[in-house]
Amino acid sequence: MIEQHRLFIFGKNLLSEGLVKLLATNQNVKIVGCSDLIEEVESFLAKGQLDVLMIAADDRLGEVESGRLVKKHANFSVLYAYPDGAYLELLSTKYDIGCYADLVAAFEALP
Repeated sequence: MIEQHRLFIFGKNLLSEGLVKLLATNQNVKIVGCSDLIEEVESFLAKGQLDVLMIAADDRLGEVESGRLVKKHANFSVLYAYPDGAYLELLSTKYDIGCYADLVAAFEALP
């Protein structure tokens, strides 16, 4: 059986809305939240309610905040989805996103 990842999308923009719609029917992913408030992410992490944080922010604030969160909390992965480029970054590994299957493959590569 495939593990279902609990995903929180950090960002409130066209990219994050598109990702919610794209991933809503994926069996490997359960979207537990979507917000641009870092306090909401902190709350989910503190309760152990997510294992993947996807940064879909228009600016680089998400990178700074996720770095702080990684130092403070354990046992979660960070995916960066950049609106100005067609790729995802899983910490330091980049995946070219050409289609929905590539996005699914990125989730399947998560530990």
